[in-house]
Amino acid sequence: MLPRHPVRLKLAVVLATVVFVGCVSSDERSFPDIPLAAAQYDPMDHFPPSSDADGQSATELAEIRSLLRDRQFSPALEELDRQISAQRGSEPPSLALPQLLVLRGMTRFKLHNPKGALADYDEAISLDGAYWPAYFHRWQCQLELGDRPAASADREAGRKLAPEKFDRDYDPHPAGMI
Repeated sequence: MLPRHPVRLKLAVVLATVVFVGCVSSDERSFPDIPLAAAQYDPMDHFPPSSDADGQSATELAEIRSLLRDRQFSPALEELDRQISAQRGSEPPSLALPQLLVLRGMTRFKLHNPKGALADYDEAISLDGAYWPAYFHRWQCQLELGDRPAASADREAGRKLAPEKFDRDYDPHPAGMI
């Protein structure tokens, strides 16, 4: 028989409490319009469609997407930062810039930086107000940050642009962060 150890006992009690509390979700009270069977949002499951980027931009976007699909987030983030800096300096701004910003936002969200992701989505929308992927990912980011009114507004704006993309409900506490 193992001797009782107070630290192990306390740890077991804490773990049991965490597991129990996780089973009794307070989300129903906090988010009454999210169904219990809502899907888990993972940004990497929702890549924006390929843009009309030209030549080199299209190749670089394909490389970044490949890094993200392979879950190589740090190299992808470095390349995104480099590309965004280069695109910001070009006149006129490239058609690829909103997509780069959304991809960087997705990466930041995945790496537990929802505020950084939100800034990227905001900038993408300011550059192209008709770019529905920015609204889609900002909607999910707003849910994670707990800003329900902003999330609802983004969802409604996105529905006007791409209704089929905004029909599904997602859990406001995504499995998409690592």
